[in-house]
Amino acid sequence: MKLDAKEAAKAIADEVDEDVLDFIGAVDSRKTVKEAVSKQKDILSNLRTDTNAPTGDREATEASEE
Repeated sequence: MKLDAKEAAKAIADEVDEDVLDFIGAVDSRKTVKEAVSKQKDILSNLRTDTNAPTGDREATEASEE
């Protein structure tokens, strides 16, 4: 069963597995779906980048205590 493009885009917005997003992007040629996949991958990439970023001045504080 295949979702219409709007429903597929909604489902893609909930997907967090990049392998699944890559698969969907590879097998579905609809522009709306490809755009949704690209947008979701960008969101996940930004979340991953933000999670790995240091927060606050903790590193500076620890370094100044040594």
